[in-house]
Amino acid sequence: MGIIIKIKEQNLDHPTAFIYFIDNHLAAGAKGLIIAGLLAVVMSTADSWLNNASALYAHEIVNKFVILT
Repeated sequence: MGIIIKIKEQNLDHPTAFIYFIDNHLAAGAKGLIIAGLLAVVMSTADSWLNNASALYAHEIVNKFVILT
């Protein structure tokens, strides 16, 4: 996709090229799918960080104060 953008629009700078391509060359349904995909990526990353933080909390902090029987 990057090569197509570079060939069609040679005057675009790098940070805005992908957004320009989405806005001007894709149909509304494809735009929605790309936005949904990007949102899924962000939510998955946030979920992973929250899971890691809770595991760290449980392992490092709670285990020092709770005596397991």
